[in-house]
Amino acid sequence: MAMPEHRKTRLLIVEDDDALAELMEEYLSMHLFELFRISSGEEVVQTIQEKKPHVVLLDLMLPGLNGLDVCRQIRGTFSGAIMMLTASQSEADHV
Repeated sequence: MAMPEHRKTRLLIVEDDDALAELMEEYLSMHLFELFRISSGEEVVQTIQEKKPHVVLLDLMLPGLNGLDVCRQIRGTFSGAIMMLTASQSEADHV
């Protein structure tokens, strides 16, 4: 039985790697999330205001405005969960 759109958890994926983002979308769509995807940190604030996601999956290493800068920018107005993702091997980035 399909869940009504208004009851799905809205999830915003911020990922510049198209192949990785498509894999995440494919997997998460099977688990009843309403998904939105953007590839640039500069688009995050406007997209959050428009789509009102419950969760943001945020890539740390974005071109231009990186994930940490985006997180600092949105945290004052966005009270939902932010999950940082990174392919970085740096221990500091993992912490």
